[in-house]
Amino acid sequence: MLTLTSLDITSYDVNKLTLTWDLDDTAEVLSGYSISVYRSENPGISGLLGFDLVEAGVSATLYNYDDYSISGIFDPMRIWYYKLKFINIASLVESVQPNTPSFRKATTTDKAALEIVRQKGIALNQYSGRDFFIIKKRTYGTHCSLC
Repeated sequence: MLTLTSLDITSYDVNKLTLTWDLDDTAEVLSGYSISVYRSENPGISGLLGFDLVEAGVSATLYNYDDYSISGIFDPMRIWYYKLKFINIASLVESVQPNTPSFRKATTTDKAALEIVRQKGIALNQYSGRDFFIIKKRTYGTHCSLC
């Protein structure tokens, strides 16, 4: 069975979270495994109780997954918890890892990531669309004889 050594969740985009994992060295063939990704807003009690299936059938050979299902509901201060379920395709043996769910911390020390999220937020909130002016028609005073 595959053993997960690390699961990192990063966010450089408001439309997705990127999950990256490392596996312990093994002689098993990675293509013989399928991974299901689960997400929750609370750490849960045990196993996958309280977790929702995000994606099934992710190949174990990829070592990463982009979660686009958070598009439209992403908030930099929201904490998401993730777990992976490894399934051996031949024997159907399952393993849920990590025991303590990995999460994207609301505060990050990665200044480049914070700047990317800030710049994208500014671009989307302040500079999307077109500036225009509403001018009230003048109804008093002398009028132009040419117009």
